[in-house]
Amino acid sequence: YVLAEKQKFTVNVVVGLLGNKSPDSNRFTLVTPKPENGVRLQATLGNQNHTGLPVGVVSKAGYQIIKERGKDNLTARFLAASLNCAISPIFTLFENMEELKNEIFLYTKNEFINLMKESASYFPMFKQFGLLFISYCMDNPNLFMFLLSKTEGDISKIIYLEKDFYNLLEKNICEVFGFNNDEAKELFGKMMLIANGIGISIIEKKDNLLFKRIGNYFSEMCIGLVLQMKAKKGQLDIGDAQFLSNQTSVVPKKIK
Repeated sequence: YVLAEKQKFTVNVVVGLLGNKSPDSNRFTLVTPKPENGVRLQATLGNQNHTGLPVGVVSKAGYQIIKERGKDNLTARFLAASLNCAISPIFTLFENMEELKNEIFLYTKNEFINLMKESASYFPMFKQFGLLFISYCMDNPNLFMFLLSKTEGDISKIIYLEKDFYNLLEKNICEVFGFNNDEAKELFGKMMLIANGIGISIIEKKDNLLFKRIGNYFSEMCIGLVLQMKAKKGQLDIGDAQFLSNQTSVVPKKIK
């Protein structure tokens, strides 16, 4: 009896410290601190899910904080409050806040890529890609700034890693502008630098009407770069100039 009471007391103390109480007040999961070998031991009481506080739940909560309040507001204390738990269970899942941010980055990156891939269903794909990019900046300013911070200010790094998708973009640029692969890559790189700057400008100005004008601005800058690249290589003629000028008013259409 005495031993049982001591064990009960120990359990209550640990549960109190972890603050990891399930919706069912009669069930608790104890999660030990992460040891050097990286293996966490968990003791489950009652029928509580044996995984304890799921990694996905923590990551999703962190993602929401960044989306709604910005990356600088993602702190252990704020995250714990949003999860209604103590801070300690979070750090049984992640070594530190940077590891958590890396997990959130992967989730955010995949969400961003999936949106950009929708451009593959349009022609010209490259222009639709630009419009989707600007739309993402407008709708998710905090997530956009988070992606910039994790890619050293150049989100094109994310696109290049998606080789199949990037190859489709490059092929479309070659088709529309008559470029070879190297020229298409050069144009894409320059336009992404411009797009990053436009995204930051949109966020700082917080002007929803800007999106209606930004599509034309984006096209004009793109055509300007194409004209410059062709002229520099002596490939520009009157017909090309007129054709490219008309491209600024082209609206991407979904491919049936």
